[in-house]
Amino acid sequence: MNKTDRRDDRERKRRLENREAILHAAEAVIMKNGFSATSMDDVAAEAAFSKATLYRYFKSKSELMLDIMVHFLDDLELRLKEIRSAADRSVRERLQDSVAYILEYMGDKECLSRVFLADPGFHKFVPLFFDQVDPSSPVPDCGFIERIRTHGDSITKGWEDLLAEGVAGGEFRPLDVRAAALYVAAVIEGVFAERFWSSDKPGLENDVSQITDFLCQGFMARSAGRGDER
Repeated sequence: MNKTDRRDDRERKRRLENREAILHAAEAVIMKNGFSATSMDDVAAEAAFSKATLYRYFKSKSELMLDIMVHFLDDLELRLKEIRSAADRSVRERLQDSVAYILEYMGDKECLSRVFLADPGFHKFVPLFFDQVDPSSPVPDCGFIERIRTHGDSITKGWEDLLAEGVAGGEFRPLDVRAAALYVAAVIEGVFAERFWSSDKPGLENDVSQITDFLCQGFMARSAGRGDER
């Protein structure tokens, strides 16, 4: 590696480190203040950078929030893939493990989840994730939007593949796996929202067990004497 290459490599590393520092600072401030109440000045102060430096990495607070969401989904999707690929676990067990991880992860990130669920400043971006774009409103970097959509599709596809494996192996009855996958996601989101707003949160293990039992009651293969119920 020549001198120019080494200098370029150091510069790339420095920019990556700066970007990560900004994202960590933004997440900390947004988790504390909420998205609407956070300014770029707040993020710059937390990261110990000038606002001019901040704008060299992110054009707006919206881009910052969307990149944080991408990282949130990166971590979630990676761990779910690991859980779902555990061949030594039954499909039901992997379903339960996946539910447990999602609720635990979102609980650990509760302040950030609060932004996704309840901050009106963030809600204006939600239609973008479903291609419902208002032409009159400014659209953040489409690269972030596309990455978020891709993560969402991949997580849903993971549920579909897991359920299809359960059907193929005889653990689950024949299913419309696409519809069933969306149903699984909706149940988990509903339970998390209930936990999120409740002042008296039940134990996580209890919730996970109840969700798994509830889902599997609908998915499990029926006994031969009762026929093939769809």
